[in-house]
Amino acid sequence: HQRMEIRRADVELDALLEEAGDALLPAAREKGIRFVMNVPGGTRVSLDPIRMWQVLVNIGSNAINFSDPGGLVSVQAEERPGRTLVISVQDEGVGISPEGLARVIDPMAHAKPRELTQQHGYGTGNGTGLGLAVSREMVELHGGSLRIESDVGLGTTVTLSLPGALLDRQEAGTDD
Repeated sequence: HQRMEIRRADVELDALLEEAGDALLPAAREKGIRFVMNVPGGTRVSLDPIRMWQVLVNIGSNAINFSDPGGLVSVQAEERPGRTLVISVQDEGVGISPEGLARVIDPMAHAKPRELTQQHGYGTGNGTGLGLAVSREMVELHGGSLRIESDVGLGTTVTLSLPGALLDRQEAGTDD
């Protein structure tokens, strides 16, 4: 299959996350889930805005789908050394078992999609159009990594780490 390409652009991080949030809010509202974003303003990043939007919406959709009504889904963005951007999406949902986690992340797990989605809907792309394996591939094309930590019954945190994605304040266009 043809390799995905990314087209980097100089992007306002809060605007990108807000657009992803706007796409996720209706589903969160419908389920009675509180959706909270904590993003530093004025942060500029170099990434493919379309691909990253897809990744964020996919991960956010999973978080909402697997949360109980009244639960909380939060998105946090932080700046780390090495101009690394770290975005984490946390839910208080059903969580994923260690076996389920291995399947969700392994692209080859899609060899048996029906059995998989019946047992482990999380991250398989059913209903969201984009599985976690594909999201992970997009993040890796950016030179980053996607990590999932989960406790059954307590929830899941998906963390994207994108080294070198942050633009220096000087580098970024200062035309505001």
